[in-house]
Amino acid sequence: MIKSFGLYISLILCFIPNFTNAETLGYDLTILDHPNSRSLNMRLMDVNNNGELIGYYTDSQNKIVNFFYSEGVYTSLDHLNGQSSKFIAAGFNKLGRVVGTLIPANNILQGFVASNGSYISITNNNTTSDSIVLSDINDLGQVVGYFRNSDGLIQSLRFDDQSFVVTPLENLNALSGLGTYATGINNDAHISGFFKDAQSVYHGFIYDGKSYNTLDHPNAASLGSPNGTYVNGINDYDQVVGYYIDAGGISHGFMFSGGQFVNIDVVNALNTYPNSINNHGEVTGYFVDALGTHGFLAKPVTTTTINQNGSSISIQTSVGGNLGVIADWWFVAYSPWGHYYSYVYPDQWIDIGTDLSRVSPAYQGRLMNVADLKLFDATGIPSGNYILYFGVDTKRDGKLDFDRLYYSSFSLTIP
Repeated sequence: MIKSFGLYISLILCFIPNFTNAETLGYDLTILDHPNSRSLNMRLMDVNNNGELIGYYTDSQNKIVNFFYSEGVYTSLDHLNGQSSKFIAAGFNKLGRVVGTLIPANNILQGFVASNGSYISITNNNTTSDSIVLSDINDLGQVVGYFRNSDGLIQSLRFDDQSFVVTPLENLNALSGLGTYATGINNDAHISGFFKDAQSVYHGFIYDGKSYNTLDHPNAASLGSPNGTYVNGINDYDQVVGYYIDAGGISHGFMFSGGQFVNIDVVNALNTYPNSINNHGEVTGYFVDALGTHGFLAKPVTTTTINQNGSSISIQTSVGGNLGVIADWWFVAYSPWGHYYSYVYPDQWIDIGTDLSRVSPAYQGRLMNVADLKLFDATGIPSGNYILYFGVDTKRDGKLDFDRLYYSSFSLTIP
């Protein structure tokens, strides 16, 4: 989704859930359409680390209805609005604070921060702006967005929800004199977004407070607006999501991590727009098909496999949407005499007895797709029936985190 003034103005004029599963490579994807959505016109904006969502739809009265979604239940967020203006909730944090944008009758956009019944409007404080869009808030209460300055240019801003002193991000705004859009902020205050160059092409960026890296999908069209790469969200692992526009004008979603892109395209969609990614790699956004606009939640799928070829034991992985996540890799063998053995790459076995709490990671590093990696040769191992376990968990801490663990087992018989 282009989180730009053009989008929000267009929403004033024309606004664009029953569960269905779909597939996109590397993800298990669920489509959401609110039952009250007019003409299937719904967007999901943010997902937190509990898998809870916020978004909005257009009802039968052509009214924007913002909502919170958790475990199959939609809850209206209309109580957040202290005024009668239309508004769009764009981001929220674990404390329940919500940020977004007011669309008043005069179409001069204002940001807002809402929490526990309190509602604060953010206008032109320190920005000489006539329009402000707020995009995201992290768990520390740091907020990012962008504004239109007195010269009509789009620039990025940041503030915290205690002082509410809005500060333009001068270093980031130096990226382009034609517009920078801060769209996401993680708990390390790293910021995602995109900017417009002199050829009117858009480029994504990741900004760590001192320097920035630009991001261009290799299949993005390189000439003419609105072509390019748009980054909309970032998590604490610096994984980002967004979309690019190809030479045919089609928008394709992606996740970027560890220097690699993973495509996120909903099957049969005309355009796909990821908006947010949480620390579990879950991605939310929306897509457009022949029927309308739908929300989606994509959960990464990772598979691990153990293979035997004669006496050679090898592993393979297909990490899907977890590509690039810094993880613990585990390989454990259960022996015929009741002891567990923890394997440390490349050639060390540790007898941990019956106490699995003593298990050590085989390796710690970024998840990657492995076609066939030989671990050891079973020649000379005592006879008997063994059970081999190979898994990865997406929290690198040297501990078995079962809520983030993907694993497989294999029965090995030594004659």
